[in-house]
Amino acid sequence: MFTRRSAALTSVLAAAVLLPGGLVAHAGGTPPEIDRSADRIQEAVAEKGALGFYRNEHKGGFVVVLPATGPGSAADFTVAGVTATVERSRTTRAEIDAVDSRIRAEARRDGTHVFGSVFDLARDVMVITSDAPPETLRSLTAGLSIAVEHRYGTGGRESRQNDPRPFRGGAAITVGSGKCTSGFAVKDPEGNRYLLTAGHCGYVPGVPIGRPARNTGSGAYIGEFYNWSYPSRDLALIGTLQTGFYGPQIYVGDATGKTIRVAGAADPVAGRSDYCRSGAATFEKCGHRVVNTTGQLCIAGICTRDLVTYDKGTATQDGDSGAPFFSYNAARNAVVAHGIHVGRSGTLLFAEKWSLIAKTQGVSVLTEP
Repeated sequence: MFTRRSAALTSVLAAAVLLPGGLVAHAGGTPPEIDRSADRIQEAVAEKGALGFYRNEHKGGFVVVLPATGPGSAADFTVAGVTATVERSRTTRAEIDAVDSRIRAEARRDGTHVFGSVFDLARDVMVITSDAPPETLRSLTAGLSIAVEHRYGTGGRESRQNDPRPFRGGAAITVGSGKCTSGFAVKDPEGNRYLLTAGHCGYVPGVPIGRPARNTGSGAYIGEFYNWSYPSRDLALIGTLQTGFYGPQIYVGDATGKTIRVAGAADPVAGRSDYCRSGAATFEKCGHRVVNTTGQLCIAGICTRDLVTYDKGTATQDGDSGAPFFSYNAARNAVVAHGIHVGRSGTLLFAEKWSLIAKTQGVSVLTEP
């Protein structure tokens, strides 16, 4: 199956139907209680060349951030009756890209320190977290007028215990010596089911992909680990020839955990602080604020871009990589998938976002009505 799957991925990517903002069409229609206005604003942001947008949790509504120079007004971001407030940044896209480019170059040259970066839309400042020397950090923005906040912090790409079949997200898994967390269950257009996790979990240089993955507590076989996209995308699919292996639920709660159904998937929105993560090491933690959805994480010279960057709430520990990143519906009887956690740098936490998971892996989220 996996030889066929690998060859089919190319055609699947072209055929996958994505709604605006990365929401995947599925048989059940639009998943309930997903704010589609954010998807429409995102389309306008991309078209008009804005730096991004976020939700103002104090005043309500969306705020679009325009670069320091160039055209743009509130009228450009009025879509389907939703009007966004417009703010003008002190910086430009070119300066943000220049900082990120310098960080990638330094990470490849250095190869030992951790670098995390994100442009905080709400605060109009570039946040860089690293355990590199201060003089190195200062050199990353030398000659640029962009406002910068340096934070010292270590980090890494992080690696419940007896998850029975059908296997679910939020459980402890092991690939080789790597210990991580299972993400959401997904399916391809042919109906084959898989579990998501972080691509670095089973990555060993020179070792072929396609190694067995197991539940950490029971040792039960849960499928073969494939990370075709790593390191450009920190993603992997776990799959098997057997049917009925993966279910549309994730674990939430404490170390034992309880299961809850997955109702749909969409990208998160910057500025909101009601997001949750459910990992094998730190369990369910909520109150996370999304800073932006275009962050960058560089570890041991390997950089991944366009990551959901979030803070606040409880930090992750080794073993949390791959953990579902999600929010609850209003009734709190289901969750909406927004991505999977992949690493941290100091106080910044990083996740692969749903739209890129769907696009690069050619999958849609597995849901339970």
